[in-house]
Amino acid sequence: MKLYQIREYSKKALKGRRAEAFLISLCIPAVILFFRLTELCISSIILYLYDIAPSELFYGSEIWWLSGDYILTALKIIMLSAVIPEIIKYFSSILDINLKEQKDTGLFRKNLIVRLFRKAISVIFLIPVILFGYISARLIIKGNGNSVFMTVHTLTLAVIFLALWVWAMLGTTALPFLVSRYSERKISHIIAMSFRIMKNSRTGLLKIILFYTMLCLIPFVFIYALPEFFTSVTLYINICIKEAEYIGGKNLYSRNSESDDTAKISDRKKRRIKTTPDKA
Repeated sequence: MKLYQIREYSKKALKGRRAEAFLISLCIPAVILFFRLTELCISSIILYLYDIAPSELFYGSEIWWLSGDYILTALKIIMLSAVIPEIIKYFSSILDINLKEQKDTGLFRKNLIVRLFRKAISVIFLIPVILFGYISARLIIKGNGNSVFMTVHTLTLAVIFLALWVWAMLGTTALPFLVSRYSERKISHIIAMSFRIMKNSRTGLLKIILFYTMLCLIPFVFIYALPEFFTSVTLYINICIKEAEYIGGKNLYSRNSESDDTAKISDRKKRRIKTTPDKA
């Protein structure tokens, strides 16, 4: 589906339910904002009571503050692991996407692992971005003609790792949706499924994210754009999953599946029917 088709379908699905959908969609930003404000308040109190520089909170001897910061981060991850699946269920119901009732007692644990996995992937790729970006900034500030060569190369590396970060994060976007659908499967299989499903679908998802991000930056439009964003992403990811199921069959879930219906389809026919979701 094209972006405008996804938008139109999302608008129709939200008709008469925008207020409710907006409140539900606020849950994720509210959780993130709550913990950020908590960190800010605690750090402000510490800076007010003790005569220390702000940088000492992170690079000084305030180990107890760093421990508290890690605890808040852990609580935020736990909270999001509980909130995100419920939001997926809500917007899936708006789109009339039936998710089978999950009886797996380890559902929360898998959502938590998925959240930690995405966090780890994000950190792994962002550390080089920050490092090379910092080095580039220092070289630019120096203004030395001999450092131009190094500046260009460090900036290039920062951009490359930023692109890899975007690629990796888009590849893991389907994870919470897949956990909601297939909680009985191993988490390693679900992670592999996510990357296979999003292999040719990252561009379409990125367009949706960029489009609604720009809309959300406009005052008052944010109220309309936020629920549409969640609805559109839910719709797009489910389209990706369905197309992957249709094209890949059981190979989508297991490479060693004994029953492989897609083996009956020739490679030529597979290439003929295979299209990316944003072009479907």
